[in-house]
Amino acid sequence: MPEWKREGIVHSCPEVDISFLNRRPEYAAWQLDQVQALGIPLHFSTTAEKVTETDDKVVVHTDKGDFEADVCVAADGIGSKVPWPVPGGLAAVVDSGYAVARVAFPKETIKKGSPAEAIIKSIDEDGPQFRTYVGGADVSLIIFLTTDYVAWAFSHEADALSAESWHNNRDPEDIIEIIEKSSSDWDPAILDFVRQTPGKVVDWRLKWRDSIEQWTSDKGRIIKVGDSAHAFFPTAGNGAVQAQEDGISLAECLHQAGTKENIPWATRVHNALRFQRVSILQQTGFVNRDELHNSSFDENASAPDGEVPPEVGFFKIGRWVWDHNPEDYARRSYQKCLEHVRDGKNFHNTNIPPGHVFKSWTLESEYKRMAEGGHSGLKENGYWGL
Repeated sequence: MPEWKREGIVHSCPEVDISFLNRRPEYAAWQLDQVQALGIPLHFSTTAEKVTETDDKVVVHTDKGDFEADVCVAADGIGSKVPWPVPGGLAAVVDSGYAVARVAFPKETIKKGSPAEAIIKSIDEDGPQFRTYVGGADVSLIIFLTTDYVAWAFSHEADALSAESWHNNRDPEDIIEIIEKSSSDWDPAILDFVRQTPGKVVDWRLKWRDSIEQWTSDKGRIIKVGDSAHAFFPTAGNGAVQAQEDGISLAECLHQAGTKENIPWATRVHNALRFQRVSILQQTGFVNRDELHNSSFDENASAPDGEVPPEVGFFKIGRWVWDHNPEDYARRSYQKCLEHVRDGKNFHNTNIPPGHVFKSWTLESEYKRMAEGGHSGLKENGYWGL
């Protein structure tokens, strides 16, 4: 059961029933509906070729003409190819050597009477589920079960066909072959569940990226959000969430700015409010992967009522993550953070684990720790409980 649904727990939006798994196409449709309702023009099939800025405006040069604005929000994902004043420099990239194959589809796809039907029936009996299976030191399969859709994500050693692209589609049988080679102990129902996947599967090559602190251009009229500012490992389970928080925080900071002249300060304040929180959550992608492949499942299984011992921390999230209201935080913190970035006054973020002492990290430091089998200690830094 998700932490925020446990008895007696109240999260930042108590009137909304928050599920563990939400489909991105639904979010995209909601956003599109809202943009259209507000009468904001959209330009599809338009390629940005260059972005330039001055002290009072920014210009996006495209193959369909130029667009002038007071601010440019760069939400073009990882590995942007658009030439522009890159804030913070380009993040260092290292191929992890692994990939994750993932897909979602309607639960009705699973045939009645098949071995996999038992998995689908468990949704009616036990409700939505998040299942984790480990088939070897470098192999794991996560299955998501909801009332209408199911999904799975299989982490494995990358091969020549793995690529960092949403268009890198493979046949489910390719993945089945990798799964079966990893272990002979897989439940036939699990293999049947994967085999019944309709269509293709995205096999995403996993690449590690450094955490970049500066997301704004030097003049402050260009701001990166989402993956373009901070790419996440899938095992962090928080990339899409933080992209949403970025949008909410930035909107409130621009509102607090009040005038066009103050927009550069608004983007810088937003950056300062968000960086530490996002950087910590980026790092959990490495830590969660370690826990997934190295935790003691015997110890987890012996815990009372199926609860994982606090010292194990298996995919622990914590109230500081899911109880955060980025709009309210930006509203309350804007003025003090502005005085920090503009005047050098002291300011400390409170959207991180209580008591946490922020420590910067790099790919090199994380890679070295993992290679040496060292313990991270990230989730013992501050309070990660409920």
